[in-house]
Amino acid sequence: MTDHIKPIQRKCPDKLILHVGTNNLRGRGAPSKHAQEIISLAESVKNTLPETEVIISGLINRVDDDALGNKVNQVNKVLKQMCNQHHCKFIEHSNITPSHLNRSGIHLSKMGTAKLSRNFNKYIYNKKD
Repeated sequence: MTDHIKPIQRKCPDKLILHVGTNNLRGRGAPSKHAQEIISLAESVKNTLPETEVIISGLINRVDDDALGNKVNQVNKVLKQMCNQHHCKFIEHSNITPSHLNRSGIHLSKMGTAKLSRNFNKYIYNKKD
């Protein structure tokens, strides 16, 4: 992801939401290792763009594989803790349920994508429910 994020960094955004990680869960070791990789990416962005607010988006649950679904929850739990330690903001997506996934049980449906978008907008514009 470090290479993929370089074009975005050149634009020097005020805020940058990192929504990464779900596709890499299979075979990537412990949840803490996976969470650390995401935090490292955020730290890299913060070092390059100290004026940019870096926000980490929680992983979206998946229902195609029970073990991976459980790992998503574990990674999110560790990520929240690490975000507090590293002064990163965290966007929770607990309101995205299996009904917001498409038939594969992995990707968001149109309703799920709309829900994710609302979660991002809610954070960006500091909206309350």
